Amino acid sequence: MKAFVIICVIFAVMLGCIVFNYFYINKTSNELYVLASGIPGVEEDGCYAGVSQLDQYWQQHHDRVGLSVSFVELNRVSDAITSMKSYAAAGEEADFECARELLLNAIHEMRRLEAFTIGNIL
Repeated sequence: MKAFVIICVIFAVMLGCIVFNYFYINKTSNELYVLASGIPGVEEDGCYAGVSQLDQYWQQHHDRVGLSVSFVELNRVSDAITSMKSYAAAGEEADFECARELLLNAIHEMRRLEAFTIGNIL
């Protein structure tokens, strides 16, 4: 009977970690999405500063997000932010907006992969 209770406790702790991870990834993804969407265009003031703030936020959370998100998705987000930063510095509006859309898609994919769905369980 003790073994059953221990197994139930371990299972409950594991489920708690999964739920915590789900909320953490979604909170981080939502914040990244808001920051990326709120960055003004290249021609406006504050563009480079906004991308720098986004990059700083991502660097603070990158390692913890990497515990459950695949390297491919982490790399897509990092690459898009780096591209946005260089395009903002160079003043290339079209490339900047393209990199922003790639970032928003990568954030959406990161969030989708961590959602509780049948497809992710199987």
